[in-house]
Amino acid sequence: MREQLQTRYAKVEVLINYWEKLIIPIQLQATESGDKNVNELCAQILLIPPEVQYEVLKQWVKGCRDLHAIAFFQWRIMYPKWIREKWHPCYRHDYEKLTEIVEERIEYVRTELETEEKISLETLEDSKIDQNFLVKYNMAEQGVQSYLINGFQTIGWSDPYPDDDIFIKGSLDDGHNLVLPSKADHLVYPSGRYVEEHSPF
Repeated sequence: MREQLQTRYAKVEVLINYWEKLIIPIQLQATESGDKNVNELCAQILLIPPEVQYEVLKQWVKGCRDLHAIAFFQWRIMYPKWIREKWHPCYRHDYEKLTEIVEERIEYVRTELETEEKISLETLEDSKIDQNFLVKYNMAEQGVQSYLINGFQTIGWSDPYPDDDIFIKGSLDDGHNLVLPSKADHLVYPSGRYVEEHSPF
C-alpha cells in the first residue's frame, strides 16, 4: 500500500512539473508578442495555491487509475484461462461477479457526470481566450488519439467547457478521445490493447 501511494504521489509531482514547464514558456511568448489577455491568464494560473494545484492533480491521477481499474477487470473477463494458468493461479473466474465489479466501478466513476454543477458566469467571462490561442502557442491537438485521457469526461468529471471545440481552433471534442464506458462490455481502451500476456496499461 505504501509503495502504491508513493507511486501515485510521484505521478502528481510529474504533473506539477509539467504544469510549470507549460505555463512559463506561454507567459514569455505572450510578453514578447504583447498578448495582454494571455499574460494576465498565466499570472492568475501561477497564483493558484500549491495545495489546490496538488489536490486537483491528485484527483486527476485518481480518476485515471479508476478508469484503468475498469479496463483491468475487463481484461480478466476476456482471458480467464490464461490469467489463471499463466499469470495468477489463485484468481478465480466468476463471470457474473467480475461483470458486477466492472458495472459498479463504471457507476462510481460516472456519478460526477450526472451533476448539474456549472462554473460561474464570472469565471466563464474571465477564462475567455482568443480562437487562435492553441494554434498560436503550439498547443493544438494533433488528430484523434483514442488511447489517451485528454478530457474531463473521460474520468467522470463534469466538463466546465463542453463546447470549447466549437469556439477554439485546434481543440477536439471530448468524444474523440478515450471514452468513459457505460456498460461492462464497452471497452475502455481500443480492443487491440487487450492481449493475453499484458494488463491493458
